[in-house]
Amino acid sequence: MHHFYSQHITNNTIELSEDESRHCTKVMRLSIGDEILVFDGKGKKFRCRITVAKKQVVAEIIETVEEESSPTLSLTLAVSPTKSADRMEWMVEKLIEIGVSQIVFIQTEKGERSRINEKRLWKKAISAMKQSGNLWLPEIQTAVKFKDFLQSDQSSKKFIAHCFDKDKTLLNAKDAHQSITICIGPEGDFSESEVRAAEAANFVPLSLGLPRYRTETAAVVAGTLFNHFYVTLK
Repeated sequence: MHHFYSQHITNNTIELSEDESRHCTKVMRLSIGDEILVFDGKGKKFRCRITVAKKQVVAEIIETVEEESSPTLSLTLAVSPTKSADRMEWMVEKLIEIGVSQIVFIQTEKGERSRINEKRLWKKAISAMKQSGNLWLPEIQTAVKFKDFLQSDQSSKKFIAHCFDKDKTLLNAKDAHQSITICIGPEGDFSESEVRAAEAANFVPLSLGLPRYRTETAAVVAGTLFNHFYVTLK
């Protein structure tokens, strides 16, 4: 059965967006009476029957197939955007497959990219959610100044991954009940002043292992380690 995503759910009716409707009728060639699965991105998946198959597809809910409460454990990844849009989109796709709670694109002193195609990123995000079967669609924020992010983040545990020669901690399983934030810098790394500002805001230097990863690889490694230690071993 084909999978779709919708934020527009009222009572027993679901409306697909124009993009999802186009994919439904033009690509998948579905029509009135066909059944589809719809994710709401907030923990629910519905089995539905199409009742209107025009520019805006409408479907009635037959049953709730899956329902998952809000995760008690959350990971926010604050990442400096890469120069390559393809690498950034790949990163978003993989982080959503892994199951992060929030992705924040931070503006740093040595950052390579200033403009992000949010619409394209959301398409990648929705596609990854549907493909992986995750019921929760992460929040994505763009163009957030790093200093503003440091002041606003409310996670219980806060880490900053950088390449400076300092004592660093490793992720482990002892804080499985916590909400976690991990900051990943640009290819040129965070500046010394940014690291000092992060430490002043209670961010702890973090090691992701011996290799020096590219930005998008570091984010995926961080997400994978978090998923292993904080979910598998909690």
